[in-house]
Amino acid sequence: MGEPGELVRARLRWQDGTVLVDTFTVLRGEDGRGLLIGSLDWQMESQPPQPPSQPAVLELRNAAEALLASQPVRVLSADDPEVMQVTLYFVLGEQLQPVQRNIPRTAAVGTAALEELLWGPPPLNLAGFETAIPMPEDVLNYHARGSDWGPRVTLRELTIVDGVATADFSQELQAYGGGSLRVMLIRQQIEQTLRQFSTVQEVRIAIEGETEAVLEP
Repeated sequence: MGEPGELVRARLRWQDGTVLVDTFTVLRGEDGRGLLIGSLDWQMESQPPQPPSQPAVLELRNAAEALLASQPVRVLSADDPEVMQVTLYFVLGEQLQPVQRNIPRTAAVGTAALEELLWGPPPLNLAGFETAIPMPEDVLNYHARGSDWGPRVTLRELTIVDGVATADFSQELQAYGGGSLRVMLIRQQIEQTLRQFSTVQEVRIAIEGETEAVLEP
């Protein structure tokens, strides 16, 4: 998707003419080719547009406005009955703060909440929220990454049995790089995001199925 280091413009155009545009820097993927991973969001202090649910088209173009990719999508409005809200926990300073996020309605709400958490806070959010969980740039630049690693942390499985939630993440979570504060924040982000659900009383974190010796400083 473009060349590493190249700027790519993402344009989301609703059927009613509403347009959201942002620019991203192409990362260097595992194979050396360009890779674009990002999140689109409004970046304004005033109330952003709130178009009703409708079809839209997502386009990616380079600096010369050449079309790199195009994908039809359906964007749901915040008040759509097929939308629900979850609470995610992000880092502000050295503390966690709750952030509300709208997601498509699902019965697997715990899984959906964790998957949203892995995408990180909104880009250039005005409050300055960050995440301790490794993002794609961390994973791709990690000095000890394996040859079989992907470009980002993913959730392999979430199981909840007798109040104990086991969140099993992909090996890319190891790209946190150490440090007791970062380990604590990663654990807290995952645990507090899951503890919002009444079915969860305890949280265990696994990497590739293993719960022993994970997320050590």
